[in-house]
Amino acid sequence: MRRWAPWGVALALASAGCVRASLGPRTIPIARMDYNAALSRSWDEDLLLNLVRLRYRDSPLFVDVASVTSSYTLTRSASLGATVSDEPELTGGVGLTFTENPIISYTYLRGEEFAQRMLSPLAPGTLAELSQSGWSFERLLLCCVQSINGIENAIAAAGPTPDYVPVYETFQQVAALFRRLQIGGQVMAERDGDNGTALTIRSSAGDDGAELRRLLALDPAATRYDIVAARHADGPMQIALQGRSLLAVMFFLSQSVEAPAADREAGNVTSTREASGALFDWSRVVGAIMHVRTGDAPAHQAAVQVAFRGHWFWIDDNDLTSKSTLALLRLLLFLKSGDIRSQSPLLTIPTR
Repeated sequence: MRRWAPWGVALALASAGCVRASLGPRTIPIARMDYNAALSRSWDEDLLLNLVRLRYRDSPLFVDVASVTSSYTLTRSASLGATVSDEPELTGGVGLTFTENPIISYTYLRGEEFAQRMLSPLAPGTLAELSQSGWSFERLLLCCVQSINGIENAIAAAGPTPDYVPVYETFQQVAALFRRLQIGGQVMAERDGDNGTALTIRSSAGDDGAELRRLLALDPAATRYDIVAARHADGPMQIALQGRSLLAVMFFLSQSVEAPAADREAGNVTSTREASGALFDWSRVVGAIMHVRTGDAPAHQAAVQVAFRGHWFWIDDNDLTSKSTLALLRLLLFLKSGDIRSQSPLLTIPTR
């Protein structure tokens, strides 16, 4: 054994060289998936935190990961020694050290262009394309539309929480009819030419189609109607759709955030009251698309959760409806900010 010790050291060093040569490709599957999962989770947490902030009338802020640069280092070492005595003995050893050095740069979305996009209404064509991509008409209407042919969708909820109950019931009926017709393949929205958008309600739509036409004051004999970005329609062949801005969408969804009783009593959040003086339940307005729960401790089965003002806020992992709405909100944010020129990094952190 003593005779082969130097050869063992040489073999170990050669093996280390082989490991180093293939180190880069081997890090891709693990590192890429880990960073992907971390970035996706952080985006959801950032969105949820901003919804909670708006519920408390605090200012939102979007912090983005501008870049992630990671380097890997493999250090090898070897030692060889000899002991001189009555029975000489050779000893050897090798060492391998693997180090990852990620550098992460953060930036926040800002500037006049981003502010204008946050405040500009969503266009009917954008909503038509989202519906063609499989998004629910009901979710799109409730989240993204202020009014349709003069029927209001809780307009006061598209800003800081009001202390009175807004008008919303008829709009919810319209949204539910759209969803039922969509499931049955009886309604479709699509771009009509370069700038126009049209809605088709099939003649076979039955009672739901007739009721939708009645509520929207549409021509009962027609099947195709023009959609325009306006408050009121110009005749029974037109649908006037007033889209919400991204900021208004977020304010509206912030009404789904449960407020801890202690914060309501302290006046940290607005308490909406019915005419009778009873506390209004906002789930009647947004419960069909989103519900953010709260508690004093982290949830065990949460899809996403954040800590804020000494409380925890989360979306349950089995609440597929709320998770879908959060995914829609992330998509809308990307649509608004995706082609804005990147700002200089706010912070660059080398991690060890």
